[in-house]
Amino acid sequence: MEQLEKVIEVTQEERDAFQGSHEQFNMGITPYYASIIDSKDPNCPIRLQSVPKEGELHIMPSDLEDPLGEEKDMPVPGITHRYPDRVLFYTTHNCPVYCRHCTRKRKVSDPSSSAANKQLEDGLAYIQAHKEIRDVVISGGDPLSNSDDRLEYILSRLRGMDHIEIFRLGTRNLVTLPQRITDNFAQMLKKYAPVFVHTHFNHPKECTQEAFDACARLADAGMIINNQMVLLKGVNDDPKTVLELNHKLLMMRVRPYYIFQCDMAQGISHFRTPVEVGINIIEHLRGWTSGMAVPHYVIDGPGGGGKIPILPNYVLKHEGKTWTVRNYKNKAPKIKHYEFPKTVAFVGDVKRPYNKMGQVRTKVNFNSLDWVHEEGQLCRNYYNKAAMDLYKRAKDQGADAVIDVRSVVMLESGEVENYQTPECSDDGQEGQILLEGIAVKWVKGSAKLSQSQLPVAAAAPTVVRKAPSSVPVVAPSAAARATSPVATQVTTVHSAASVGAPATPSASTELPVQEAEPAAPLAPVQMQLQDPPPTESTQ
Repeated sequence: MEQLEKVIEVTQEERDAFQGSHEQFNMGITPYYASIIDSKDPNCPIRLQSVPKEGELHIMPSDLEDPLGEEKDMPVPGITHRYPDRVLFYTTHNCPVYCRHCTRKRKVSDPSSSAANKQLEDGLAYIQAHKEIRDVVISGGDPLSNSDDRLEYILSRLRGMDHIEIFRLGTRNLVTLPQRITDNFAQMLKKYAPVFVHTHFNHPKECTQEAFDACARLADAGMIINNQMVLLKGVNDDPKTVLELNHKLLMMRVRPYYIFQCDMAQGISHFRTPVEVGINIIEHLRGWTSGMAVPHYVIDGPGGGGKIPILPNYVLKHEGKTWTVRNYKNKAPKIKHYEFPKTVAFVGDVKRPYNKMGQVRTKVNFNSLDWVHEEGQLCRNYYNKAAMDLYKRAKDQGADAVIDVRSVVMLESGEVENYQTPECSDDGQEGQILLEGIAVKWVKGSAKLSQSQLPVAAAAPTVVRKAPSSVPVVAPSAAARATSPVATQVTTVHSAASVGAPATPSASTELPVQEAEPAAPLAPVQMQLQDPPPTESTQ
């Protein structure tokens, strides 16, 4: 506190709050971050995030020591494994600045929670043993508090695991200590691409020239940078501030990714806003600025409920097949959902002639779903387990009928013979399917149809996406991936609100890819790790 008084005019409230809170949660501010504090304004947004306030001394009955339930999902010390394909890897207890709204106040800044070598090795061994893990969030504290050598050791070990596709660095160094991002550090990360950097800008005042330069070093080295803002009362709880922040972030090549509702950690209730405040911010962003500047507003469910997206309600009314929705200007067009021909699922590959024994290839395709089955004879036995499993899955996906085209013989002349509607179909129904662009009417029982008897129907247009000829599209093999290379600030609900449902993601089209030549695996960095020295209780 004596050092801080040389930089800002400390108020009596701040002195009292420091005295009452520093034994539970240290105060630590870098000289750089202190330099952007307004020395005379107690409500400066930088100051509110870094200097204790009287509100920290009030622990609400609803506050939680572990608000996200990370400890209960910890199979080994330092690993939180909640989601099926990803884990959080706690690598240090240190941060350059101890944010007053920290969600891990129970352990961050506490030397007893330091990630010693054994904990790191046990965590790496767990990740190595669990092949379902494809994404690792490297967290802390701030993982960039580790030395370059220690961090590179962790990255090289992870990149040497064939099942690890990506990892994320959850760091606030870009905001609080941008000088940490050196050219050498950025080039080190580049060796282990793809590396995603999730940072935490909360206010436009943090978007300084130093921060801009740090982001540029990472972006120039190929890092993908996302921002995870926490909604904080008095800091960024108005649309104008968030809009300005997100526009600046895009100029810094940082994507506004999340707005987190401030969670239920102990001693941060004075930062929490009603959920309606976050909804109002999204309401003033969506449509009024480019979509890239509109992050996801989410609540991280208390006790480990996971991230829950929250949206304004754009659906005004739903009656039968008619939906009344509104846009960002509150105009309300009606959308009529028209009835289309019945959805038909195809069991078998309709693009290849079949003999009457129904010889099938390994690829079984219907609607947009692909399943791979063992090669062999699947004759016209509609009670065959594999066929019935496919039938059940198709019906579960909403198909009105299932057509087993393994009983269809497509001749070179284009004729279709011996077409049947098996037990898998809805008997007595009529419909129409396309075989090789030819409309085929199907009825109950069997029928012999020739191309001349069929109504002509145009096949759906095919959209072909081509990469530029000078830039081949290459998908790295597992071996090649080995040669290249969260702790995210999270939040929880403050108050209940009626909100709309998240939008459904649209389908995407995949480009054909060419398998890259395999390369020799990258050996882990050879070095002798030493436990970090114990830190002082104050900074």
